[in-house]
Amino acid sequence: MTATETDIADIVQTVTTAFFGVEAAVLPSIPPPQHTGTSEMLVGCVTVDGAWRGAVTVSCPRRLATRIAAVMFGCDETKVTPECSRDALCEMTNVVGGNIKSLFASVADEACHLSLPIASEGGVSFPGARVVHHLRFNVGADTLRVTVLEVPTSRAPAAGGAPCESYS
Repeated sequence: MTATETDIADIVQTVTTAFFGVEAAVLPSIPPPQHTGTSEMLVGCVTVDGAWRGAVTVSCPRRLATRIAAVMFGCDETKVTPECSRDALCEMTNVVGGNIKSLFASVADEACHLSLPIASEGGVSFPGARVVHHLRFNVGADTLRVTVLEVPTSRAPAAGGAPCESYS
């Protein structure tokens, strides 16, 4: 089985509702932005190595990451620090990425391994990677983006290799 956009949408909607108490409605598909490049955007990233090699990114405006952190940590949004926002986005990326990883792992009956998540202001880059899926979700007044990238085997890092490259 491979991941379909419906599978990914189901994962994201379940995670946002169950873990963070926010609903995510799927928006019409458009090409992913080439470079978000703004400090108002946070991007979480995990890489996958094994039967399938690639990455999963979750990006959103800083204010949405703050809302998610407030729910996750049970505090008022005014008490959320930038570090807490990044931690919450990393956790969300880890859960979403882990569930997507399991869809690709079943392709070759071989295990896939998930990296630790990172969060970056602005964006991440995977030279030579191909966008497999890019979904957008409406979460309140903000847009949450989930992108699945496939890294060509010849360019993929070995297990435990270099994570996403971040830029701002």
